[in-house]
Amino acid sequence: MIALLVTICAYTVDRPMPRPHPIIWFTLLFFTQVSWASSTIPNPPAAFDNQHDLLLFNFDLKTDVDDLHTVAALDLILNNEKYRPHHYIALHGTYGLQAGLFVPAKALFRHTFGSHWVDIHGNRDKAFATVLTAMHKTLSNQGRIWIAEAGQSDISAALISSYRTRYGALGKSQIVIVQHSQWNEDETSQEALALVKQHATYIKIPDGNAADNGTPGFNDPTFAVNKLEQPGQLSRQTWQLANQLSRQYNGKNERYLNQTIANGGADFSDLAEVIWILQIAEVDTVAAFFAQFSGAE
Repeated sequence: MIALLVTICAYTVDRPMPRPHPIIWFTLLFFTQVSWASSTIPNPPAAFDNQHDLLLFNFDLKTDVDDLHTVAALDLILNNEKYRPHHYIALHGTYGLQAGLFVPAKALFRHTFGSHWVDIHGNRDKAFATVLTAMHKTLSNQGRIWIAEAGQSDISAALISSYRTRYGALGKSQIVIVQHSQWNEDETSQEALALVKQHATYIKIPDGNAADNGTPGFNDPTFAVNKLEQPGQLSRQTWQLANQLSRQYNGKNERYLNQTIANGGADFSDLAEVIWILQIAEVDTVAAFFAQFSGAE
C-alpha cells in the first residue's frame, strides 16, 4: 500500500497525473479504510490462558447503572462452559474522580459471583488483601493478570502499587489492563493513569457504546431487556435483579440518568472489554450476543 502511494507521488512530480481509473480510486479507498480500521483495534499481547491467568472485573458503579446490565450479561458468559474463565474476581466499587452517588449492588454481586467478588466500596482493606493474594498466587504460577476496566483505573493503580510494595517489582507484561471509554480515562486521576501505563500493558479498545468501530456495540435502546426475565431464559433471576436495581437507582438522587435503560433497552457497553479479552466472536450487537448466549433475539 505504501509503495503504491510512493509510486503515484513520484509520478506526479515529473509529469501531469492523468485522471485515475475508478478502479484505482476504489482500491486506494478500500485499503485506506482497512488500514485505518485495523490500526484502531489493538491485538492482544497473547491469548488469555484459562488455566493460569486471573481475570479481574472492575466495576465502578458510579453513577451509571449500566454496570448492572454488564454484570447480568457477564453472568451468561460465566455460565458458558466454552468461555467461562477458571479464575476471576469481580470488584464492587472501583470508581475514580467522578462526582455523584454510588450504585450499591451487593445483592447482584452475591447472586452472580458467589464467593468470587470483593467489596472495594464497603471494605477496601479486606478487598485489597483478597485480590493481592490472588494476584500473587497467579503470578507465582507463571500466569498473568487481566483487568477489564469497567470504570476508572485508580483502583488498578492502587493494586499495582500495593503489590509492588508487598511482593516486589512487576513486569509490564504480567498485568494487562483493557479500557474502552474515554470518559473513564478522563475521570481517572492523572497519577493513576500514568502509573498503570508505566507498570502494566495498557490497552485502549474502541468504545463499547458505539457500533461498527471494531468492537461490539452493546448499547441498544431498541432491545427489550424485560424478555430476558421470562420463564426459560438463562440468567432470568440475574436480569430480574439487575432490572430491579436499575429502576431503583437510575437517575435517582442526581445520579446519571441512563436513557437507554430507562426506556427498557440494554446497555452493557463495558462488556466489550471482556469480549476482547476472551476473544469471543460473532457478538457485535446486543441481539447477536443474546442470540449466542441465551437464545433470546
